[in-house]
Amino acid sequence: KKDQVILGGNLVGIYRGIDSFMIARELELPIYALSSGRKKQREEELGINHLPWMDWSSWMYELSKFKYAVQVGTGAAGSFNLSCAYLGIPCVAYNDLDTQINLHPDLSVNPSDVQSARKLLNKLQNDSIFYTDMSDKCRQLYKENHSEEFFKSDIKEKLKGLL
Repeated sequence: KKDQVILGGNLVGIYRGIDSFMIARELELPIYALSSGRKKQREEELGINHLPWMDWSSWMYELSKFKYAVQVGTGAAGSFNLSCAYLGIPCVAYNDLDTQINLHPDLSVNPSDVQSARKLLNKLQNDSIFYTDMSDKCRQLYKENHSEEFFKSDIKEKLKGLL
């Protein structure tokens, strides 16, 4: 993983992009975002690098290269937090996303609490034990609550209840 930060959205209101950008700037590392249809013109002028459009497999491969993630957007973007957990990428975000609070509980802060989010991101960068703990924890929580094995077991139990 490279010392760089990926944002879970662009600088639009629904993604709370300005908040994400302000949090990510804490690390003074390269900042990347997706090139979505909501991308604002001139985002690059702020120093945001954009990944090109790509298929899902390519996206997961590219995402796996990042060491840090910030996604403070609304519930419509919960798959970003989920993908980060699958890859063991600690994601700092607001706690109003279920995938965030369930998979990255120690990196979740109240909405609009940019200062606390910046402190957590800084701690991830400067405390290797904390980083490793958060990476391991989100992978484990993913496995326990969102893996294929969990899904199969959960569905089997629910089907048994219908009989």
